[in-house]
Amino acid sequence: MSAAVKGVTCPIKGVGTVKMFFKTNGRTEFINLCNVMYSPNLRRNLMAGPIFDEGKAFFIGKNGKIDVFCKEGRKLFTEYKENGLYYCYPSYPDKNRNNEIVDFSISSNDDLEVWHRKYCHVNPHYIFNTSYNDSVRELPNLKSKAVVREPCLLAKSKRRSFKPIGKMRSTKPLELLHLDVCGPLTSNSIQSHRYFLSITDDYSSNVTTFPMKRKTEVFSCFTKYQKGAERFTNSKIVNIRTDNGME
Repeated sequence: MSAAVKGVTCPIKGVGTVKMFFKTNGRTEFINLCNVMYSPNLRRNLMAGPIFDEGKAFFIGKNGKIDVFCKEGRKLFTEYKENGLYYCYPSYPDKNRNNEIVDFSISSNDDLEVWHRKYCHVNPHYIFNTSYNDSVRELPNLKSKAVVREPCLLAKSKRRSFKPIGKMRSTKPLELLHLDVCGPLTSNSIQSHRYFLSITDDYSSNVTTFPMKRKTEVFSCFTKYQKGAERFTNSKIVNIRTDNGME
């Protein structure tokens, strides 16, 4: 096996998985690069952007650098422009550390779980029977197996409803607001937000949220909401209800 670029052939001696990690935002991001081809004649280690794109990663670049994010929105690493190419400098992983692995391998086309997601989480038995009966053109021969359908179970789950209070607790907008802070979240947003403040108007049930990097931003977010809401409704905030959080 060999790779050819502009008439130059480079023999491929092997294909394997490369493990590397980056220090990003105070945490360690472990990455597995699958199906990496080893060619001793190449002078540089090259990573293909289209493969990251197929692995649902995305990029934000400007001012001579490119930030790479996983599909959940966490920043994985940064590449810097040097002599016309973008370089990143990973480290070797420590085998004794148990960190989350981000895998950019591409799922097999005959994976039943992949087709289950493609068909909007329809019953996997229907998909398997369709494949077995050859009812859909270009649908591969799928193998029957147990599909982990946690999102499906969560979507179908129900909770017991609260007892009705019997009357409205407010008679006009801004008479009663419900405030709550959520966080810290397990993953940072693209802008490194870990918290958010939700403000619910009791009368209209209108919900406004503010992303925050720190809990200390609660007051400034509420002040911003107060100025806009009072100007829009031409009335003043009367009562605020919280869960007695210290923020």
